[in-house]
Formats: sequence, C-alpha cells, structure tokens
Amino acid sequence: MNARQEECSGVLDRGEPEDLLSMRDGERFAIPGVRGRMEKLAFGTGLFLHLAELEVEQDAFFAVENYMAPGWIGGSWNILGELQVQPPGMAPLSCGESDALIMRVDTTGTRYLLPAGQLIRHIGVTCTLESLHQRFNGNLPAALAPFVRNDDDVVDMRVTEVTPRMRSVGAAMFARQLHGAGRRFQLEGLAILFLYEIIDSFCEGLDDDSEDLPDWEQVALERIMVRIQQDPGAPLVARQLADEMGMAETRLNSLFKARTGKRCAEFIRAERMALARRLIEEGELALKQVALRAGFNHVSNFSRAYKSWYGENPGRAQRRS
Repeated sequence: MNARQEECSGVLDRGEPEDLLSMRDGERFAIPGVRGRMEKLAFGTGLFLHLAELEVEQDAFFAVENYMAPGWIGGSWNILGELQVQPPGMAPLSCGESDALIMRVDTTGTRYLLPAGQLIRHIGVTCTLESLHQRFNGNLPAALAPFVRNDDDVVDMRVTEVTPRMRSVGAAMFARQLHGAGRRFQLEGLAILFLYEIIDSFCEGLDDDSEDLPDWEQVALERIMVRIQQDPGAPLVARQLADEMGMAETRLNSLFKARTGKRCAEFIRAERMALARRLIEEGELALKQVALRAGFNHVSNFSRAYKSWYGENPGRAQRRS
C-alpha cells in the first residue's frame, strides 16, 4: 500500500453505498446532495469520454456498475476538486488536481466518495484493449502489462503524475468554445490525447530512477521549494533561483522534475494557481487584487492563465463563490 492509499484507507468504509449508478448512454443520474451534469460520449471507435461538473453540497457515497465488457484501460483526473475511489478488493485512492489515475477494473462495484462543499470538474476516458492495440500499432509500452492481460477479472488502479500537457488538454475539454456540430469531433481528439498523456505519465514514472543527491543540492532544493510555497506571487524566475543556489537552470529543473514531476517554472505556476483559487474562494478580494497576490501585473494575463489551468475564467469562479 502506498502513502496515498494509507492516507485514504478507511474513508469508504461506510457500509453499503447510498446509490448504485448504471452508466449508460442517454441516462441522467440523481445523486443525493449533488447538483450538476454528467455526460458520456461513445465515439464508436472503442473510445469513451466522461465529463462531469458537480457541485457537492453534502457527502455523496455511491457505487458504479461497469458498462464496458472486461478488457479495457482508462484514465481519470479532476481538473477541480477531490474525490476518493475504491475498486473492489483495493484500498481507496484519491483523484484530485495533482494526481491522475490509470486503471482497469473488470469487476463491478467501484465505490466513490465525493466530499461536501466543493465543485468537482471530472474527466474520464476509457478505451477497449482492441482499440488500444490498434492505436499503438501493436507495440504497447511494456509498463502497461498489468492492464492488458487476457484475463476477464483484472482489477488494477494506480496514481500517476498530472503533466502540464494533460492539464492543458483537460482544460480544453471544458472550454465554452467547444460547441456546435464539431464538438464531438474535437472532444474525440482531446480524449485520445488525454489518455495518451495518462499512459505516458505512468510509463515515465516507472522509468524514473531516483538519484542520491549531494547534501547541498537537497538543501538548495528544499529552500527553493519553501520559498516558492511561502510566497508564490513573488517575482520568481527559475534561472535566477538557480543562479542564487549556484547551479545551472537545467539541473534545477531536473531536481524539480524528480521531486515533483514538474519543472521549476511549472511548480511556480501550480502554486500561483492554487493561491489564486484559494483567494477567490475566500471572496474577500477583487480580481485585480487576486491577480497581484498571485504574481500577475495584469488581470487579462491572470484571466488567461486561470482559464487555461482550471477550464473557466476567474470571474465565473468568483461569482460562484
């Protein structure tokens, strides 16, 4: 059991779920304590996309029936919000803004907990193994072996890093520009990219060999991370931070990538966006003040960055808070 599994263990130990949802085309689902929309798109190519935008007013606890026959792989991620998911026979895992999931669950009865008081914007993509083999031209990455066995009772789900590319693709799925006759066409392309990014992130994570850092590099990395986390809105530039610590920018990025899965600039952006979201949810500052606190001199630049990160403009988020 990994650290995240231990952290969540027992969260879903609540007896029987309140609802059993059957995910089929054209159905709408009522989840007590939750308002919003859920959408499932089947593209006819062995590829399926699920999008959900849910306002969780009270803890929601439910199980889901499989709609796919055994033999598939999937990936899911919350661009906003947190939930816990527990496949049959496994410890619970978290799916949130910094952790995506790669999975194959042939057995029905996966259980979900949606904690109250949040907006969840969720993406899930599934693909049949036949379609997956075709898309990789039969040359599947060796790291996918646990998910592509010929058995019909595979239950495997693992956490993987959220990459900047994954975040960009996910945010695009919720863009208001996606509408009209071309929406399905665009979403199919984005779904393929999203699942590829999940797979690529998982495979890269397994290939990553941690190196033993010299003491001075460990200390330098910790100092920079603390400095960023304490004041992400400060004028922080990766090259300057590297110079201050006496190392090359490429080395600093390698250290950040090994520790956080992000380069230094990406880590700074993630901390700034998290700060901006907290400030908007608190509702005490105007957008211009939020932008300045998050390190942006112009509201227009801040709005573009926020929308690219969370899939909505900050004004909409502020009105909802």
